[in-house]
Order: sequence, then structure tokens, then C-alpha cells
Amino acid sequence: MLSKRSTFYWLWFLTFGLTATVACLVNHTQLSSENIWLFAISLLGILSCTKDLQGSFGRPFDFFVGVFFTTVGLIGILHAFGMGLYGFDTFVGSFINDSWIFGLSLAFIFALIHVVFGFIALAYALKSPSSQAELVTSSKE
Repeated sequence: MLSKRSTFYWLWFLTFGLTATVACLVNHTQLSSENIWLFAISLLGILSCTKDLQGSFGRPFDFFVGVFFTTVGLIGILHAFGMGLYGFDTFVGSFINDSWIFGLSLAFIFALIHVVFGFIALAYALKSPSSQAELVTSSKE
């Protein structure tokens, strides 16, 4: 049975990763950096859901993805309301401009997708490792 976290990454992989990639290939169009990001991150998320990697890699991965995508999404939403990013030097400007950050689009609909993806990943990262209550008793008197 799949966990909620695993289902989350599988749905992102099938919806935004695999479907978008296949659509680009069928239409003979070039893959965008957005497609590559979503494909790669969701695939890594699926791999991090395995029993071997979930404990050591799962939470840090979710935290990084959550912070990164939430930040990019919030910047994209602010950009949609006219608060853009301007005045970067040549090094930083190669990663950030007025329409994308690290290859992720700042368009409003993509910004909303990034925020949702980021918030859900952060929720999984910040969940307590054990959500079940435990009661420890001692039989010694």
C-alpha cells in the first residue's frame, strides 16, 4: 500500500512529469526546463519513498523541495502583482530574470503550482516522525 507521501510524488510524476514529457515528445517540441524540473524532482521524490531511503533522505529532500518551490512560487505570485526582480549582476542574472528563476517559470499559473507543490512537500518534511501516541509503562513497583 502506498503512503500519502508516496502517492503525492506519484501523482506529481504522472501529471506534471511523465504526461508533460510525453506530450512534448509526441508533438515534437523541445522539453522546457519546467518539464525537466518537475520530472526530475517528482522522480527523486518517488525514489526517496523507498524503505531504504525514506528515513535518511526523505525528510531532508522534502524540506529542500518545499522551501525551494514555495520560495519560487511566492516570488512568481509577487511578480504577477508587479513586484518583480530587477537589477541583478551578470552571475546572478544568469539564474534569475524577469520570467524565470533557475528555469522555473514565474508565470502566475506556474507560480501557483510551485507554491502548492512546495507547501505539501514542506508539510511532509515538518511532520513529526511518529504521529502515533505511545504509552510506556513499567511493571516495577
